[in-house]
Amino acid sequence: MFDIFESTLILVAHPDDEVLGVGGLISKLTRKGCSVHICVLADGESSKQEYCQESQTSSRQAMFHRSCDYLGVSNDARTLLSFPDQMLDTIPLLSMLRQVEERISIKDYTAILTHAYEDLNQDHRRCNELVNILGRPTNKEYTPSIITFETPSATEWSPYDIAFKPNLYVELNRNDVERKFLGLSAYGSELKEWPHTRSIEAIEAKMKSRGSEISVPYAEAFRINRIRL
Repeated sequence: MFDIFESTLILVAHPDDEVLGVGGLISKLTRKGCSVHICVLADGESSKQEYCQESQTSSRQAMFHRSCDYLGVSNDARTLLSFPDQMLDTIPLLSMLRQVEERISIKDYTAILTHAYEDLNQDHRRCNELVNILGRPTNKEYTPSIITFETPSATEWSPYDIAFKPNLYVELNRNDVERKFLGLSAYGSELKEWPHTRSIEAIEAKMKSRGSEISVPYAEAFRINRIRL
């Protein structure tokens, strides 16, 4: 079943979502020689002040690349778009669709991973909508698996009645956990102190909790929207 991840596109809203949500899986996939491409839609900075300085956006991009280095993602498998942060719901899906498809050959991927639709963050939900359009079955040769993941301080804070209920778990070894921590360290300013859900302690506790649900030391949890075997 691990073949579904042979060529994986991870499409996220902001720089740091990739490592917060699936840093352990990315480490495991690159360690096993699988192809992993990360696409980030928003700049991750423009909402933090009225006029985002170019240097701040460049700094966030540098953090992203450093995190990818730690996780083993190749330079040519990193796509950074520049849609405005916390405003993806104001941008037509067709516009985002075209920009992604201009840069990435979607049909090359066996699986597309993205945020859970229940997430509190509006950009995450928009990203989920986009992936369901990108991954639509256009012919029998292309029907990618679509899998969603949880993101600290977005999924568990959701006000919606429908909670994230995983039905797929990926076991991680200690090396994957450590590489996830290294990837997180690249975004030092985004990490919080315990007991915040974005603290290192809370993130490790979540991996242990998900691991305990399948009787292993560490895991990341996912929900299958559609799977093709």
